[in-house]
Amino acid sequence: MELESGIEFTPFFVTCLIFRRLSNVLESKVMFKIVIRFSLAFLFTSQVFAAVNLQCENLFNNYLEQLTTDWDILDNMPEGTKDSLIKKQAMQVKRDTMALWSQLGIKYEQDPNDQFNLLVSIPADAEKAAHSHAFNRMAYSMSKNLRVKSDQPQAKLLRVGVNPYLLKVDNAGALFDEQGPLLTLARDNVITGQIDDMVTHENRHAYNFYSFANGNDHVFTAWFTTANRLPIIHETYPHTFSADEFTAFVKQINLQIRLGIRTPAELSDALDFTQIALTLAHTATNPKLLETSALLVANLNSHPENWQTPRAVKLKVDEKKVDALMYTSHISKSVIYIYEAPMLEDKVANGKLKSTHVFIHNGDYKLDMQTLVPFNPASPAPVLTQVENKIRGLQYRIVEIQKSLLMTEAALKASDAPAALLALSGAMAQIGLEESAVPRK
Repeated sequence: MELESGIEFTPFFVTCLIFRRLSNVLESKVMFKIVIRFSLAFLFTSQVFAAVNLQCENLFNNYLEQLTTDWDILDNMPEGTKDSLIKKQAMQVKRDTMALWSQLGIKYEQDPNDQFNLLVSIPADAEKAAHSHAFNRMAYSMSKNLRVKSDQPQAKLLRVGVNPYLLKVDNAGALFDEQGPLLTLARDNVITGQIDDMVTHENRHAYNFYSFANGNDHVFTAWFTTANRLPIIHETYPHTFSADEFTAFVKQINLQIRLGIRTPAELSDALDFTQIALTLAHTATNPKLLETSALLVANLNSHPENWQTPRAVKLKVDEKKVDALMYTSHISKSVIYIYEAPMLEDKVANGKLKSTHVFIHNGDYKLDMQTLVPFNPASPAPVLTQVENKIRGLQYRIVEIQKSLLMTEAALKASDAPAALLALSGAMAQIGLEESAVPRK
């Protein structure tokens, strides 16, 4: 602002003019000096705060840029790169993450069991959690709600963290590992410091696992495998996927729609995840898989004469050999293995948790269904009855989820978010774990 006389009315000039006027009315010269000194100190402090804030902003941007650059280098390392080089770059990404998280106010700690893993600290109590970063609040909530109910003081808590090396070697966006137990955040979560639908996806896997481990023998405990000569299911799951992927994707899609789809990219993501879930559902509802598997288990249960005398074998599961009983059908080439296995590898923390696997080989498809019913080789009927009911229950739920997903997809393409959310509510009802199976037919 400037007058015709050429005098420029800067903020400092106006301030001085005001105080000159005040000097005419203040009777005490001492008071006038105090006011002047206070005002100048205020102006100086404001300038200092502005400079500090600018410096902090520049520092944050530098940390963010460094982390993004180093993670790009890690992600773009081609297949066949020496493991030592991958580890070196992953460690650099971890150090960058520590610097950025310090700026974001995220409390973290080192993992004594894995040098590449950075753990989100768990606040000591609910009051401290309430005043901490969203990541720390989430870590506190998971430690209280997602855990194996055990009187053992050494029972492991579910931790939240980031492991750049693991994400690279597994080619994963985010991970849930029940053996850790650890929920590994995705790159976008780490950089933005925000919880998104990917965290919700992995959180659902954790919820399903701990519900099962704590005694709820629900239906989403099956693994499907197709033969390599068949078309791949999806690039993320070429030939093997778990039943609870349905629940994880449904939960993820539901959150995306609830948060609001504002951009074409967000719409594309929602449609992509819907397509993945539909592809998984299409594979699972193939009659050769669930329907035939249920019939095979029912036949073994009610007509054991159609099967050879079971024999003890060593079955290779996840690169390990387990003791199993093998039942071979006289009528078809189908084979059923039954074995018990610990749910957690740690022999000290919750090592007594076991589940029974009924592993069905059915032509081009395989189904591994878990149950909490203990296996007695002399009397397999309780296990077989429960598994048949679980397979039929899973079949029913997946069909219903598929119907809802098709309607959700149509609503998303029509840009009708309320209709998409309403359509998805049917699938959300089916991913609840209150019922383990539908009545046996």
